[in-house]
Amino acid sequence: SGRGGPTDEEIRGQFDLDELAEAASNIWRGMLLTDDADTRGMAKAYVDAIVAGKGKKKIDFTEFIRGKAKK
Repeated sequence: SGRGGPTDEEIRGQFDLDELAEAASNIWRGMLLTDDADTRGMAKAYVDAIVAGKGKKKIDFTEFIRGKAKK
């Protein structure tokens, strides 16, 4: 990481996609009572959103997944 802040890879390295996918699955099942979701894809989309904001944008994971469930 240099003066411009952390790199995209450094930001991505802060997240465990398997852990996030499991959390997304728990949120999804709790809301919709179904397992029919690409929770790993949702976890990746969450990390991608954080990376797009260069790690400076705070995004609540639970709200992010709930937003996906409402669509």
